[in-house]
Amino acid sequence: MGNATDTLIGWSLTVALLACLLGFIWGGALVGIGNNTERPDMAARGKRSMLWSCVAAGGIGAVFGLVGAFYNLARG
Repeated sequence: MGNATDTLIGWSLTVALLACLLGFIWGGALVGIGNNTERPDMAARGKRSMLWSCVAAGGIGAVFGLVGAFYNLARG
């Protein structure tokens, strides 16, 4: 890929994965707070947040791989 394209995709991937990591950490904090304060609804939201953060990170990785594969396929 071109230098500008590589930079753009690299930064986009980095920012998106950092957002997933922050969502996972925030979900873990919600689980901890929810369990310690006997608020099961908060703990359940934290668990969902952690799950969806992992799903999103996997999706981002798959999309990045597909974009690279199709770009290289188009170039020949």
